[in-house]
Amino acid sequence: EKLCAKRGTEMHSGKVEDYISVPELLKDRTITEENFQEIVDLVAEEIALKIDKIIGDNPCDEISEDEIPSCSCFSSPKPVTISINGEKIDFLLLPKIFLKFKKQGKKPENLGEDFMKEIKIYNYIPSDKETAVFKLLKEYYDYFCINGKMKCYIE
Repeated sequence: EKLCAKRGTEMHSGKVEDYISVPELLKDRTITEENFQEIVDLVAEEIALKIDKIIGDNPCDEISEDEIPSCSCFSSPKPVTISINGEKIDFLLLPKIFLKFKKQGKKPENLGEDFMKEIKIYNYIPSDKETAVFKLLKEYYDYFCINGKMKCYIE
């Protein structure tokens, strides 16, 4: 109820997109052994709704500066598939990351370590492919900045 995790995250990592106060969510409920699973499901559903709102659904849809598209509950974000030297690699949350950097006013030529650090929070990139991935993601980011949507890989 004191939102310690939210405040700690903001202090050490940055802005929190949304949060849930479990005591507030459950304020009118009594937790018993009989309704425990129902309570767990209620909290899980609330988390899923918040995540869906933040993450969005189709990475190839145009993304507005003011809104992030929502998707159906309990679904995973759809990856953006990029071909690097003939190998297809799926990346999660690229539209959200790109939008964050675009809102910060970052130009493709000014992207650096912080950009790759953000990408690697959500995606595994083998160290031997990092340079090629960085170069290609800069191109994709440039396309995103110009067109307002992801450049999607088509086989």
